[in-house]
Amino acid sequence: MAQIEQVQAEVDRRWSGMDMPSWPDPHPGAREPAPERYSQVTDPERYGIVHARARLWAQVLVEHGARAEQLTPRPVPDWPEGPPAPVDRLMRVDPPSGAAGALPLYLCETDGSEAEASSGVGNQQEDDDGRSPDTAVPPSLRIAWGTTDVVLDVQPDCGCDACDSGSADLLEAVDDTVRSALVDTVRLVGVRRGPGRSAQRDWQLTWHADGNAQGSGTFPGGRGLRRHQRDRDAWRRMNAACERIARGEEPDLPRGTQVTVGRAWFPQA
Repeated sequence: MAQIEQVQAEVDRRWSGMDMPSWPDPHPGAREPAPERYSQVTDPERYGIVHARARLWAQVLVEHGARAEQLTPRPVPDWPEGPPAPVDRLMRVDPPSGAAGALPLYLCETDGSEAEASSGVGNQQEDDDGRSPDTAVPPSLRIAWGTTDVVLDVQPDCGCDACDSGSADLLEAVDDTVRSALVDTVRLVGVRRGPGRSAQRDWQLTWHADGNAQGSGTFPGGRGLRRHQRDRDAWRRMNAACERIARGEEPDLPRGTQVTVGRAWFPQA
């Protein structure tokens, strides 16, 4: 069975022969962009490379035993969570038949548009870029795992000129997220009871065996996990619990924690 590194190498090889937009980081050396760049999107169409890269991943994965299917588009959450975002094309990629316990990958494409649809593009939980209502919105890609409700990442996460870090960085972000979805993955969701005893998500963590993880909310015994407010001890503790679960152990978890485990698509070194 193919290794992830072999699949990545094939994606890179084929991409090098494709006529795709490529541009350098316009802010080398972490140079601070001019304030007006936060409200500008000079060439939104070029961000369509995220769609092309995702489709290429799907194509190569299918050649290594996966199965791909176009689904009827439906809105999906923003990353890591948020209001529904529009989707123009939705592809489900199922793991090879021999990958017991592996879960599917979802590639959710949103076309670029003018500002009327801007609320659905970019990381709305984090972005406050001050775009004017007539600013163009670039195409975007959301990558989900297991179900379309579990969005691991959205690229570009903004798309304005100030946040542009070049095409290579954008492609690397797509690759890293797809690769993470193909290894052992554990998702924990903390649930609390709201009014009328209805279940409400309090926090969530998605851990990957390659060392990547995404989380949001307030962990038990910790502070808010958004950006610099993270309680690092709580973060490490829950990541360690996920690693133990991936090994088949049963660590103590906060009461009511929901656990989802997805196994690797390909043998892991």
